[in-house]
Order: sequence, then structure tokens, then C-alpha cells
Amino acid sequence: METSKYMKLNIMGESDDADITKVAENFSKLDEAAELWSNFGNTGTVLETESDFQIANEFPVPDDENAIFAITVKMPRAFAEGDTITVAGIAYNLYQGTDPALSEAWKAGEVVTINFDKTSRRCWASAGGGAPRPLPAQVSNMAASVPESDTPSIIFTWTNPVDENFAGMILAVKEGSAPNGVTDGVQVYKGTGTTATYSDGVQWDHTYFGRGFAYNSQNKYQMDATGAIASATPSNIPDQVSNVELVGNKGSATLTWTNPTNLSYSVTKVIQKIDSDPESPTDGTEVYSGTGTTVTVNNLQDSINYHFGIFALSEDGQYKPPVTKTYTPQIWPKYDYTGNHALLKDNAEQGWWRIKFLSSGVLTWLDEDAQIDAFLVGGGGSGGSFAGGGGGYTDTKKGINITRNERAEITIGAGGNSNNSGGKTSFKEYSVNGGGSPDGSYHGANGGSGGGSGLNKNNSRAGDGGSDGASGGSAGSYSGGSGQGRTTREFGESGSDLYSGGGGGAALASDGYAYGGSGGSGPVQLAQSGSLTGNVGSYDYGLGGGGGGYGGGGGGSIAIGSASYRYASGAQGIVIIRNARA
Repeated sequence: METSKYMKLNIMGESDDADITKVAENFSKLDEAAELWSNFGNTGTVLETESDFQIANEFPVPDDENAIFAITVKMPRAFAEGDTITVAGIAYNLYQGTDPALSEAWKAGEVVTINFDKTSRRCWASAGGGAPRPLPAQVSNMAASVPESDTPSIIFTWTNPVDENFAGMILAVKEGSAPNGVTDGVQVYKGTGTTATYSDGVQWDHTYFGRGFAYNSQNKYQMDATGAIASATPSNIPDQVSNVELVGNKGSATLTWTNPTNLSYSVTKVIQKIDSDPESPTDGTEVYSGTGTTVTVNNLQDSINYHFGIFALSEDGQYKPPVTKTYTPQIWPKYDYTGNHALLKDNAEQGWWRIKFLSSGVLTWLDEDAQIDAFLVGGGGSGGSFAGGGGGYTDTKKGINITRNERAEITIGAGGNSNNSGGKTSFKEYSVNGGGSPDGSYHGANGGSGGGSGLNKNNSRAGDGGSDGASGGSAGSYSGGSGQGRTTREFGESGSDLYSGGGGGAALASDGYAYGGSGGSGPVQLAQSGSLTGNVGSYDYGLGGGGGGYGGGGGGSIAIGSASYRYASGAQGIVIIRNARA
């Protein structure tokens, strides 16, 4: 190729032989190809060098510095990488993103419309010779992924259309937002392949958008963005943990997760904080550190809002925002009661609790629907003349349903006095009777545990009160009261507290020794022991002991001559509920 050639351009106004003569005077040689430009209405001259095209200054370029203008030329040769086109003294770089160097439009002799952008100093072809051809279908399934590497890069993949008008595609990439066109961003790829890697200038933790533009043989671009845009953010910070689950169990919480697979991942930390999410691995209490996938946190308190943050850290301590879970343990029941009561927190980890109702009232259940067990004890019977009162009857009901906001009446049976039986105890529709009082015949009274019999005999002992549902002890020809025949232990369970001990009988002797019966066993003695007051002369006596526990029967009392006595009262009953247990 010679150093310079002349070509004629279709631009504003007619040219004549004088124009060509004038150009010939300024240049050493007129290229034969200039004849190709004859017979165009509006012609000018074009100088072609090895890497440049110069359009004659006769072309009126718009004054606006932001203008985009177009010139239609007949190609003297195909454009090549690095070519520039100079118009009115300004060189415009041929933008390869729209350079159809691989299409028919850029061959020598083709008519091409070239767009010039004064702002960017770029130019590109927008029309080729011949009749316009249909646009191709757009590329689809555009996707972006970040490979594991010490340096940031992005792999873009897509699917080319099956379309006879498809000549290739251009992938443009832009940081922060999707390209609006082929010149908006960096041209990463041009051709008919289906994958490209972008790495030059890519930075960690910056987001890059890739957009594909399918073009036809005339370099016309498909602008439909559907399925042709994808983005990725290369990062040397590990991904967050995934598949996070929290399972609470009263005073404990078990968290499970899946660790990221990034090469940058080093360790997982679980941070516990009250009332707000942890914002960093030091913002709270560390409850786990390692590469495992589960931790159980114990000793959590009732109604406290625990927030757990799970951080996946790199070796140098970098991390993305944590995945968080919250848990508020509901260990103890929520309720209201109008009478005297006591909540017993038996086992926080298992969530075991009991409520003892010590006086009559109304229970309002404020917690979720639940199943409970109930233990009822009637009031203990009063002790009588010589004989002991019977302990209150007991019963256990399991698996009772109680619903949120339900109101339940509770009646606590009073202990009998003045030789009266104990009162009835009830919870919801369940009830038990109080223990009986002696009939004045020295025989012990019946009840949950029977009362011991009385005795009037030298060197003898009155009957002991029954315990754990047994009958009271007999003395002489007098029998103890009958017990209920089954355990009076709390909830009927072996080893738990005893209730409803029978009252012991009283004994009297005129010459010798006499011993009163002991009350039935229980953790506390709430029933009264027998009584005697005044001058008894030479008589020896022993008073009956009160029955043990709630519902215990009163002890037997005596009176001789001018002495007087009072009837020993039985103990009040009780209702105890707990969360249902097997």
C-alpha cells in the first residue's frame, strides 16, 4: 500500500473536476479508487494512510461539543484495529465494540454510515450497504460467576440465538450499572462464542454488570435487554453461612448452619446478644468458634430476647453481615391468680415447673394452650375426744387441657375444727373430699390416711395416725380410721412429698403411763396436735400428734375432771399443677 491515497466522500454539496484538480495539487498521487466515489451527489475527499482516514474539511461539522453526527462513505478498504478517522482536524478512534470488521459492511466498496461522537472522540458504523437486514434475536441466559482465585475476575456465559440473522455478539461490561449500549462500558468480547472472562481492572467488592448485544451482518445491534444482563461482585470475603436453623427447647437453643466453601473462609463465630442483633464478632458473648456446623447454648433465662449472629470470617478477620436468629425462651408459665400461690422452677433445661395454690381464687392462664397435671388434697379432719382426725383425700389428674386466657376456679378445702370434717378441694371440674372427724367412740376417723384410735388404759399407747394412704393405728379394742388405700404422695409418684397424714390418737391412764399416737408422716406439720388444759390430778396422759403435710388430720385430745380440751384442727388442703409429664 502506498503511503497516502485519496478517496471521495458523499458529503454536503456537489464536486467537480476542479475539486479533484485542487486536491491533486496538494497530494502526490490520486488513488485510482477515487473513481469509485464518482456519481455521488455531495462528495468530498478522503485521505487514506496506513492507519488513518482523513475526511476533507469541507464537511460542515456541528459546533455543539456534545454533538453526534453521521457521514456516509464508500469504503476504500476494511477498517482495522487502531484506525482513526479525522474530521475537521479531530481524530476519532474507531470503536471496536461496534466495528463490524468481521461483517460484509466493512469490505472495500461497501457504503457505510459512520457515527461520530464529539464528546468521547469515538466513531462507529451504524449502517452498511445494501438493503437493511433484520435484527437477530438477542442472546439469552446471561450469567455471571466469580471463580475462586487470588485475583478478582468474572466469568460471563450466555446462549446464542439460533437465527440466520445472527452474526455475533458483543459483551459490554460496566461497573455499578448495566451498559445502555455497546459504547457504554468496556468491550470484553466480540464473536460467536458463549463465554468470556473479564479481569482487567476488576477490583474486589465492586459490582460489574455485563450486557450482551447480538448483531447482524450489517452490524445492527439488538437492544432488547431481556435475558442479556448479569452482574457479579468479586470478593475475597467469605460468603455468609447458609441453611441456618434455630431449635429452642426451654432454656436451651440449638443452632445449625452450613459453612461457605470459599477459599477465603477460615472460621465461624456465633455471637449471643440480648435485645439486638450482634453487629460484629466482638459485639456480644461468643458462644462458638470453629469450623463445625452446630452449637447448643444452655442456661438461657425465661422471657429474655436472645439474638444470635453467625459470622463467617476470613483468615485476616474480614466478614460479611452475619446471619441472625432470635429466641425468647418460654420456660415458666404465664398466668394470673387472685389467691395465694407459689411458682416452683424445678428444672430450667427441661422446663419443669409447678404452681402451688395455697388459697382459693381464680386462675387465668395467659400462656399458650398446654397440657398440665393436677394434684388435689382435701382439708384434714379435726381431731376428736381421744381419736385422731383423718387426712384429706388426694387425687392426681394427668393430661388436663388448659387454653390461653381460660379462667379456672380453684377451691382449697379448709382444715376441720370443732370436731368437723375437712373441706372439699377442687380444680376446674375435678375435686376431692376432706378427711373425716372422729365420732366420739375412740375410733380413728377415715380419710386419705386414717386417724389413730384413742385409748384409756394404763401403760399403753394410743394408735398412730396413718401415712401414705394407710389406715390409722388401732389401740386396745378401738380401731384406727381407714385410709384411701393408695399413695398420698405428690402426683402419686414414688419419692415425692407426702401429704394427708392421719392424726394420732390420745391416751389416758389413772395409775401408770400413757402415750399418745404419732401423727402420719409429712414434710411439714400443719395440723394441730391434741390438747388438754386444767388440773388432771394423778392422771397420766399422752396427746395425739397432728398429721403431717397439707391435708393432715388433727390429733386426738383428752379431758379429765375439771380439765378441758379443744378439738385439734386439721390442716388445709392444696392444689398443685405442673406441666404434663409422662
